Amino acid sequence: MHSALRGDPLRLFGDGHQRRDFTYIDHAVAATIAAAGAPPDTSIVNVGGGTNASLIDVINIANSLTGREIQLQAATARNGDVLTTRADSRRAQSTLEWQPTVDLATGMHAQLQALTASAQRATV
Repeated sequence: MHSALRGDPLRLFGDGHQRRDFTYIDHAVAATIAAAGAPPDTSIVNVGGGTNASLIDVINIANSLTGREIQLQAATARNGDVLTTRADSRRAQSTLEWQPTVDLATGMHAQLQALTASAQRATV
């Protein structure tokens, strides 16, 4: 989002088809608060969006939201970088009664609004 707003190039490691599970910050906070009330013997729970998107998809969403095309700087894939991540939040749903409610595009829109508001405050 910073690259789209500022017009800075974005270094893209690999071909952009690697997939990541993105977690909206409010989801992580809500799950943490829910975990504070969980029984002491509760095992580890995984918190995440539960779906994944390619980095190209994320870049395209950013382009669409800002109305600008992010200029990419191609870089070779990093050693050890996994191709796909995806959180399995079933235990968080059953144990904490928590589940994600904000999809990626909506979360990115909220991030854009926060960045824009922050930039406006900095210029005042």
